[in-house]
Amino acid sequence: MFLDGEDIPADNDIRTAELYFVRFVARLGNEIAVVAFANACRLAAPGAFSAIARIMSVQMVNYYICPWQ
Repeated sequence: MFLDGEDIPADNDIRTAELYFVRFVARLGNEIAVVAFANACRLAAPGAFSAIARIMSVQMVNYYICPWQ
């Protein structure tokens, strides 16, 4: 796949999304989860993928003080 332009995500964001997919999405074994993840990663608004990658990064950290975990 060839990406060109200013909407190319940062390498760090791509690695975060890949790790999140392996740790959480793929383990579900659910086709709908895979499609939803792919659709979320396709957001083209400036900064949207970076914001989603930051959320993924925070969710992968095991803080015991986080009420949602």
